Amino acid sequence: MIRIFLFTWLVVALNSATFGAKISYTLKMPRPQNHYFQVEMQVEQVKQKTATVKLPVWAPGSYLVREFSRHLNQVKAYSLQGATLPVIKKTKNAWEVDLKGQTAFVLKYEVYAFELSVRTSFLDETHGFVSGPSMFMYLDGHKETGGELLVQPHASFKRISTGLTQKSEVKQGNNQTFTFENASFIGVGSLGFSTGASTAFITFFNCFIVFQNIIPIALYISLEFTKSGQVIVKSWFNISSSRI
Repeated sequence: MIRIFLFTWLVVALNSATFGAKISYTLKMPRPQNHYFQVEMQVEQVKQKTATVKLPVWAPGSYLVREFSRHLNQVKAYSLQGATLPVIKKTKNAWEVDLKGQTAFVLKYEVYAFELSVRTSFLDETHGFVSGPSMFMYLDGHKETGGELLVQPHASFKRISTGLTQKSEVKQGNNQTFTFENASFIGVGSLGFSTGASTAFITFFNCFIVFQNIIPIALYISLEFTKSGQVIVKSWFNISSSRI
């Protein structure tokens, strides 16, 4: 009896691991002057009648509940054949998709990005920055599911900076595909885009924003005060020595 139970449990576990939901994202920015990113989230192999997707209310290094969902517009769902699926907003950061018997769906939405900070995204004609928690929804109950992210930058953006793993060295124009192991990439998968002329500055600015999650701004200020104090002391000793 115990052997039968263990065998049944093993079969169920293997089926869950093999036939779990498959998730992929596409990030677009066709008109950066409008400050809108376009996101497509494709989910396959869904067994439930409905699917709940959520946008995080947290960001790494930030200890307050955030209102990222207020920047979302036009949240719509479709079957893989293009048929519209009903979407109901359940809470401020959660939407429920009625699958209508489908086992896969595509969620499309826009994100307004015109705020320069360590926790939000930004987009204009010169560069763009994506903070994962403010951009990417995740499928409720599937945070451990890996997948792919296809980035389609604007034609004027020549460089993509990110810590995500690139799927292949082969590029299709400026488009690049990255992989992630689970939904935690939302918290660490920052992306930066820039034109050729501003690459150096934007790369520095991008790193400054990303690493502020690790090194608090208060530490930067303390270091600057310490350096200033050292300069003042050295200058005072030099003046005193010259008078002797």
